[in-house]
Formats: sequence, C-alpha cells, structure tokens
Amino acid sequence: MKSDLTNKFDGSKKELEETKINLEETRVNVKNLSTQLNGTKKELGKTKIDLEETRINVKNLSTQLNEKEMKSKYIFINLATKKELAETKITAGNFSTGLKETKQDLLKTRTDLTKKDDDLSTKLKATEKELAELKTTTGNLSTEFDRTKKELGETKIDLEETRANVKNLSTQLNATEKQLAETKITAGNLSTELKETKQDLLKTRSDLTNKDDDLSTKMKEKQKWIGYADVKSAPVHFYVQRNSSFNTKSTPLPFDLVRVNEGNAMNLTSGIFTAPRPGIYFFSFAGLARLSSSSSSVSFSSYLYLNGNRIGMSHVEVRNTTVNQWSPLTLQSTLDLKKDDQLWVQISYSDNSSSYLYDNIFHQTHFTGFMLEEEIVASL
Repeated sequence: MKSDLTNKFDGSKKELEETKINLEETRVNVKNLSTQLNGTKKELGKTKIDLEETRINVKNLSTQLNEKEMKSKYIFINLATKKELAETKITAGNFSTGLKETKQDLLKTRTDLTKKDDDLSTKLKATEKELAELKTTTGNLSTEFDRTKKELGETKIDLEETRANVKNLSTQLNATEKQLAETKITAGNLSTELKETKQDLLKTRSDLTNKDDDLSTKMKEKQKWIGYADVKSAPVHFYVQRNSSFNTKSTPLPFDLVRVNEGNAMNLTSGIFTAPRPGIYFFSFAGLARLSSSSSSVSFSSYLYLNGNRIGMSHVEVRNTTVNQWSPLTLQSTLDLKKDDQLWVQISYSDNSSSYLYDNIFHQTHFTGFMLEEEIVASL
C-alpha cells in the first residue's frame, strides 16, 4: 500500500513540475507577444507622427504655391520665377506622389497591424484559456497532492502501529517459545514422575489387594463369633399409596403419596425401589381390582418385577357370571437383594375388558418394604 501511494505521489509531483514548465513557457510567449505588440504600436505612433508632419509640409507647400500663383497674377513674372514655379510644381507633384505612396503604405501598415492585432488577440485569448485550464489543473493537482500527503501520513501512522504490534508479537513469541521450552522440560519431568507414580500406584494397588483379602478373611472370621446384635445398620423402609385409579399395562405402577421413605430408596414418580445396600428385604403389595367386561369372563393380575424379570404375581378371575365386580389383590415377598437391584409392581387384565386398579381418596392401593438384615461384609 505504501509503494502504491509513493508511486502515485511521484507521478503527481512529476505532472505538476511539467505543468509549471509549460505555464512558464506560456508566460514567456505572452510577454514576447506583448513586447512585439508594444513595438508595433510604437512604430504605428511614429508613422502617424511622420504622416502628420508630411501633411503639414504639404499644406505649407500648397499655401506657398497659392501665394505664388496669386502673386503671378499681379506681379510681373520673370523667367526665373516661372522656372522656380515649374520646379515647385514638379516638387509638389513629387510630394503628392510621395504622399499617395505614403498613404498606401500607411493603409497597408494599418491592415497588417489590424491583422497582427487580431492574431495577437486570438493567441492571447487562447493563452488565457490555457492559463485558466492550467490553473484548474494546478488546483486539482494541489488538492490531490494534499489528499495524497494526508493518506501518506495516515499510512506512516499505520506502519508505525504495525511495527509496534510486530515488535510486541515478536516479544510475546519469544516469551512463548521460552515458556514452551520450559513446559517441555516440565512435561519431561512430569512424564518421569508419572511413570514413577504409576509404578507406586501399581505397588500400592497390589498391597491394598493383599490387605483387602486379609481384611475380608478376618471379617468373615469375626462374623462367626460377633453376630449382628452389636452391629447397627442404617435403616431402609418405605410405605407409599395411590389416590386415583390406574389402568396402564406393562409399566411400573407409580404412586401419589409417600407415608415414609427412610433411606430414600423408593422413587414415588417411577414406582421403582432401588436397594441402597445388600441384604434381606421384605415387600408387601395390596390393591383393589375393578372387574368389568361385556363377556362372561375376565381376569386381573398384579406382578412383582426384579431387574426386569417377573418373580411373583397375584391373580383373580371370574367366569360364567355377570362381570361387574370388585376383587382384592395381595402380594408379599422376601428377597436377598444386592446393591442397586431394582423392584416394582405392574398390572395386567383381559384384553376384552375395561377393568382397572381402583383407587380414590381412601387409598385402596398400598406398597411397603423394609430391610430385615444387612449383609455387613458386602457393605464394608
């Protein structure tokens, strides 16, 4: 960008110099023409003076001639006077001829001067027009020069800022390279330390495995004689209910009301119980089935699922009678659960019926469970 502005500035400067030279030549030509015009005017004035003197001489000669002619009428004219008169007439004729020639020369000179004056006037007008154009061009060049000078100044400022930025970036790059070199050294040291730490961790893991095996063996031995009376587990028990009917098949039964949820193992919204610790657990479910169908028979079941597998059910079925009845459902189970095992209840009924699990504000649906015995060793 700087190179383009410099070239543009040099071109403008060169064009301005050429314009100045042309203007100076034009001024010299105008001055020369003005000098020639003044000389011609001076010669014309001199010629006018000579012509006026000639006219006076002719007038004087004419007066003299008239006087002599008048004298010749009254005075005797001798031969000498006649001869002088003849010579005078000859001289007057010569003057007359010279006067005519002088008049013709003056007319020709006047014509030439008029033509030269017209030519000079035309050249002067052309020169003035060219001078006006040169002034306009010079003004434009001056404006362009000022603008170019301003842009060059701005470019210099930008260049200085760029140099400062490059210098700062160079400084930052050197600092970064130095930090990178230090980081590489640190990374090398960390890699060495990591290898040593990994070896120490492997050794520690081996030691912990051996200690864990020893501790497990000791705990099993202690469990034989210490029993569970002296070991207190964190309690886990819940009791939840519904307050509205439910008829969705093949999905865990959700609940609306929690009476107790010690240990927060029961999720009210999903209806799923998650064992927080391994041990022996007891569960009990009770509900009221509404049996309704247009056919002569209908069935209704409640299922207990453990980790997605059905492990128990309660079933009622009515045949050969008017199907519009109520029937209770109950389901109990004692299970040995591991940590994070999941348990829930689902319902199902005949496809040709409009049966459902009935409930209202009196809470006919109940689900309860609690931990009977924790497996202490597995929990440790």
